[in-house]
Amino acid sequence: MKKLRFIHALALGLAVLGLASCDSKDEPKNPAVDPSANGIMILNQGSYEKNNAGISYIKDNDGEISLISDYFFEKNNSRLGDNATDIAVYNGYIYVSLTGSNCIYKLDKTGTIQSKVLFHTDKDLQGGVRYMAFKDNYIYASFYGGIVAKISIDNLNVESKLKTPGANLEGIAEVNGSIYVADSYESVYDATTGKSDTKYNDRLYIIDPKTFTVAGSVKVAVNPNKLMAYDGKLFLISWGNYADKGYSFQMIEPSAGNKVTELGTATDMGIGNGKVYLLNSVTDWTTWTSTNTWFTYDIESKTMNQTSFMKNAPENLATDHISMITVDSKSGDIYIGTTRYTLGNGQIYGFSKDGTMKINSDCGGQNPIGAVFM
Repeated sequence: MKKLRFIHALALGLAVLGLASCDSKDEPKNPAVDPSANGIMILNQGSYEKNNAGISYIKDNDGEISLISDYFFEKNNSRLGDNATDIAVYNGYIYVSLTGSNCIYKLDKTGTIQSKVLFHTDKDLQGGVRYMAFKDNYIYASFYGGIVAKISIDNLNVESKLKTPGANLEGIAEVNGSIYVADSYESVYDATTGKSDTKYNDRLYIIDPKTFTVAGSVKVAVNPNKLMAYDGKLFLISWGNYADKGYSFQMIEPSAGNKVTELGTATDMGIGNGKVYLLNSVTDWTTWTSTNTWFTYDIESKTMNQTSFMKNAPENLATDHISMITVDSKSGDIYIGTTRYTLGNGQIYGFSKDGTMKINSDCGGQNPIGAVFM
């Protein structure tokens, strides 16, 4: 069993419950707290059913690090909600999805709420929103239940819903004008035993955004989850079936007829600087200790480098539970988040693209899973 299985089970349970706990209060706002240069907004997932997801803010003033732990609350006087899953910047605004609260926020660059949409009253979307991709001023959001929703970025109206052949959708990404979405698993009822078993699926579905129809599928390793696009290619981590099939790191090349290449074993990734920054983490749950292996894949040369990209990494990054790898597309800096699950706040480590550590800070919440850079 690997460390991501815990988070997967947590999110799965929240989706089944269909919680809708986003706080609806948008006022008053706190204009005194504003991000500036070298700011990082960290999305903290929170813990199961605690309504304690949040956004913290870390500022780097020439090596002097400052932290606002509950930045979202400081700006909006309301809690973010339950079980955050994704954060992204598009056209100058920040978008955040939460599965447990089943909602998406639109924030301005200071983190102030502009609009919010709740999905729990829509019978088609009650499974819970997962991840977001963006194309031509629309959000394409994946949902448990096999739905992709097409949502206007202006007012967050759901303009259309597409039922894919999939069951529970996870990662979603846009590449070369098409939307790809991962179908991870489904519960299959056995009438003979009267029980439901989990079936792990092996498809990426391809969506034509112009017609908003399923245009095809790609067979990949079972239980596809994290999906990222870069330089006209897709990179995917499948989680396996927790039995005879383990984690798999794959590259999909749409320009080559969606050719799939298995590149190795990895449990998490971040992309930037022409590289995929990779982690393979194996956890002994009797001691709660992980064995972490760090390596990179060079996208242009298609070569793997088994040496860690970090020059002066703290020793604990070899054994801590890792919940985030994110790369700042402008600076090339790499950020790693560690989690203590429900035992306390996680930690954020920032490295310049040459591997030198520049930030070592409390992340301001539990289970850091993403970041955007101001």
